[in-house]
Amino acid sequence: MLRYFLPQRGALLAAGAISGTVQGPTGNRGNVCVTAMLDGDTSQAGAWGSAVTNDPDGTYKITGLLGGENYLVRFDDCGGWAEDGGYLASEWYDNAISQPAATKVAVPDGATRAEVNATLAPYGTITGTVTNAATTQPVEGVCVAVFDVSVF
Repeated sequence: MLRYFLPQRGALLAAGAISGTVQGPTGNRGNVCVTAMLDGDTSQAGAWGSAVTNDPDGTYKITGLLGGENYLVRFDDCGGWAEDGGYLASEWYDNAISQPAATKVAVPDGATRAEVNATLAPYGTITGTVTNAATTQPVEGVCVAVFDVSVF
């Protein structure tokens, strides 16, 4: 059994784990990257554990995490386009769109925190026509970019 010594706690702790199932629009979804980040750790040294849901049943398990600590869990579609909804939007646990809004997952000492599940939704789409302001005629060859305003 993997153990960690945390000087700040003066304790030897057994490694913990996080597990769950990821779904897409039509059911369980494999090939999703699941990442756990130690809450409050800015160095990331030894704080990350990750797993990929390679199986079609969508299950994952991230092991070797610090027991007794809180983690933030992120789900990213690593498989690309799929028939059950195309590209799927990333999210943080529990259905959060940003890290600050994520629900913390407490990892037990020497045990697994189960049922950390996610349901990923397809990305939205934006459609329209760029027109000349003077003539209201469509303009060809225009590059349109979309930005997340919460980042700026």
